[in-house]
Amino acid sequence: MRKKSKRASSCYEIYKLLLCALPMLFFTSISAQDNIAELIRGDSGISKHYTFLRAEQQIKFDRATINDAFRLDPNSRLVLRSEEPDQIGETHYRYYQTYLGYEVENSMFILHTKKGMLTGISGSIVCVFDPKISKVYPSITGAQAIRSAIKSVHAEKYMWENPAMEGELKRRVAKQDTTYFPTAALVWYSGSGEIKPQQMRLAYKIDVYAEKPLSRAYIYIDAKTGEVLGALNMLHSTDAVGTANTTYSGTQTIHSNFVGGSPIPTYRLEDITRGNGISTYHGDMSGTVYYGYYSSNWVLTGDDQAAMDVHYGVSATYDFYKTVFNRNSIDGNGYALSSLVNDPSQLNNAAFDGSIMRFGRTESTSGDGRPDNISVSSIDVTGHELTHGVTYNTSKLINQGVQESGAINESMSDIMGKCVQFWAKSADIDWRIGNDMNWILRDMSNPNALGDPDTYQGTNWYTGTDHLTYVHVNAGVGNFMFYLLVNGGSGINDKGNSYSVSGIGLAKAEQIIYRSETVHLFPNATYDNWRTACIQSANELYGSCSNEAYQVANAWYAVGVGVPATALAINVCNMFGLPHILATSFTALSSISSGLITCSSNPTTQISATTTFTANEITLLPGFTAVEGSIFRAYVTPCTAGSQPALQNTPILANYANDFSSIEQNKGKPTAKDDLKAVVYPNPTQSDAILKVTGLKGAVDIMLTNPEGKVLLQTRQLVGNSLTLPVAHLPGGIYFITVKANNRYVKLKLVKN
Repeated sequence: MRKKSKRASSCYEIYKLLLCALPMLFFTSISAQDNIAELIRGDSGISKHYTFLRAEQQIKFDRATINDAFRLDPNSRLVLRSEEPDQIGETHYRYYQTYLGYEVENSMFILHTKKGMLTGISGSIVCVFDPKISKVYPSITGAQAIRSAIKSVHAEKYMWENPAMEGELKRRVAKQDTTYFPTAALVWYSGSGEIKPQQMRLAYKIDVYAEKPLSRAYIYIDAKTGEVLGALNMLHSTDAVGTANTTYSGTQTIHSNFVGGSPIPTYRLEDITRGNGISTYHGDMSGTVYYGYYSSNWVLTGDDQAAMDVHYGVSATYDFYKTVFNRNSIDGNGYALSSLVNDPSQLNNAAFDGSIMRFGRTESTSGDGRPDNISVSSIDVTGHELTHGVTYNTSKLINQGVQESGAINESMSDIMGKCVQFWAKSADIDWRIGNDMNWILRDMSNPNALGDPDTYQGTNWYTGTDHLTYVHVNAGVGNFMFYLLVNGGSGINDKGNSYSVSGIGLAKAEQIIYRSETVHLFPNATYDNWRTACIQSANELYGSCSNEAYQVANAWYAVGVGVPATALAINVCNMFGLPHILATSFTALSSISSGLITCSSNPTTQISATTTFTANEITLLPGFTAVEGSIFRAYVTPCTAGSQPALQNTPILANYANDFSSIEQNKGKPTAKDDLKAVVYPNPTQSDAILKVTGLKGAVDIMLTNPEGKVLLQTRQLVGNSLTLPVAHLPGGIYFITVKANNRYVKLKLVKN
């Protein structure tokens, strides 16, 4: 029997992420400009990972003054790394932080804007620096640091010593003076995880790329002592073991580059139709790697046939990202994609090294269940490796050591690898990574089947110190979450929690995951951070408190991260003696099932209507009956599980009896005991509006004008005490209604949406 674990839920967190943005719930605003610097501050001298701004907290986004807005240390600046608009009209600015002109390693601040306003911030920067580091200066040169970094790698051969590799680099970046020989850049370094202001040291950051044995890492050398402080691995690997079935991708159309030849035409395995090109290079598992093009009429045999799978898989992955997300290659700017086939450094493996994809072959040993001498290049593997490139160019999730960011990095690649497969080969729906190779690496639908966890810190969660094992095994949590989000499912997880997820389908789920990666995640993110990023992405794409946002929260709860979401109940209560509510008169901006709206009295004679909704407005439709001037109060229960006190509520006026529509009431000389009153509803409106007049004595004169004073309608005719104002055809804007009677007049404002 599994022991049920208790996990505290954060009401505030769920309020931030899932609560619909009702205007009545905003807290009293203080100066947004003064408040923004405090809002971002977290613990231990760094910023909060997520700050979502309510309407009254938002400030105008100005790239020229953004550093002043956050009141950073005078020696610190935010430097723009990229600017990216998205499909819902937002623009995201990705910054890194500097101190005394040197980059703060692992810093990332993503500023989310809409219509010129700052709406939220993701990432991590230093808010409070240790003053002692302002007096730190380098004692060794960059050249000395490079020598120390190279020495620490102990390689037999480096990439800059390989002319073919150097030539490939020059072709790919179209710069003849580029080289793999490392350079040194000064940065502030406090380890490969969360930034620690008190542990920052000035260090040289050096990219050392070795060919034999293959390795690539940023080496950090203390700028004062020459000590090796750490290394950040740049190789992202598919390393895993398993068994499988099925085949590769069969006959596919590929693009190649005609390079002449007579009488037999010759082609080079190079696609110039996608981005800045897709090139597939020749390797040799015997140990000779020469990075030459495959040149043929594409009748390839033996080990060389793997080049077809790689070239097709990379092309399909490029097309997937371009078609589904409108992303032009891994960097969004057409980055030239290069692959090395049959790479001897990748035995039983494939990898992305920060520049190119590398695909090896398998070698079976007794009892391992691995097929012998197959290419590790199924389409979900090529999609996996290219996604590492997308991650490298966006969130930069740290794939180093035993950190959750590395497991998220691998899970992100598994997810997108399968999305590529399902998109390119719609008949090949198999949730096992590597199914086309007859060698299963991971099973997203049932991670436990291969010894991976399906619950955060649950059964099979790896707690050891081996990096490759940690990141690939613990990726199972994110993989299973995505499977449930797409397909749905119910059960009891390893923490003893019952869960139920209604699948939202692949098309919506992949958009949510992609947005979490490219908009909200940052280098040292945790699984809990990823959950936040996914919920926020669902809110932004499909609406606050949408079903998609609910199911994202439920899918994460299913794998042991966070709490489940429940429906949102809205109660609208008259505080001043509303005589009755018509059930057909209350609605929200989404479908409401019959029977959900009920009316009842309570001891204070308040009458309430309750329903479940997934929109962000309450609309009181024509026919809703209330005493003139009645004020309503909304009580909102957030989207969370369990009991929770009602949030602070704010009075709002009924749509057709509110202080916005009434500009002037009872102006003029009184000649009757009863006051002249008028209301117009609905207001604002998208269709015709109803004018209702009470306290009328004698003749009435009604006039509708635009802001320039042009008379659009003038009449003395009422039906009973009402008049339909024909405004549906008018353009959006503000209009004015004047009602004259009893030697008085009432002036109203009407908003046409």
